[in-house]
Amino acid sequence: MGETAMVVTINVKKTYGDFKLSASASMKGVVALLGRNGSGKTTLLRIIAGLEKPDSGWVLMDGVDVTRRPPWARRAAYVSPTTYIPYLRVEKHLGIASRLELDYAKDLLREYSIPMQEKVGRLSMGQREVVAILTALSSRPRALLLDEAAANISSPMNVLGPVAATCKEVGIDMIYAAQGGYGELFESVFHMDAGKLSQRAP
Repeated sequence: MGETAMVVTINVKKTYGDFKLSASASMKGVVALLGRNGSGKTTLLRIIAGLEKPDSGWVLMDGVDVTRRPPWARRAAYVSPTTYIPYLRVEKHLGIASRLELDYAKDLLREYSIPMQEKVGRLSMGQREVVAILTALSSRPRALLLDEAAANISSPMNVLGPVAATCKEVGIDMIYAAQGGYGELFESVFHMDAGKLSQRAP
């Protein structure tokens, strides 16, 4: 067993033109963040990751204020469908910052016909997403933030299921943003609508 999953607590506001995001919540474990495109899911994940700054408010990780800390200091891994290094071969990509052995990684690579010596940029969109998710998880972050990161994967539960199980086992918070689905995976479910965050029953 690894570390206990930390508590991510947010109380933030962010404005882009006419769009206003206002979010206050505590999240722990394997979490779904659901909402339509443009509802504010990406902005919220990027604020938690440290890739964007809120206009006001704070982000706490286990009670520690990390609002001004960079992503690497938060140990937060943000993954979107474009989070990959195209010129690296799959084997090198997976080993960028590997700190966690994933027994099922090779099985998933075989299942999705991903050759270890192929450059990531030459893979299909779904194959790239598999590599990006496994790369981020193997770095053993404290928070794995997946922004529609399995949108192009056929049978995404075959990837998200073992990834969520690993996160629970070793104490990684996983927040998966999507438009819907995968409800059985999650310990808690949040909904984003026009920049407003609310919690739902899982």
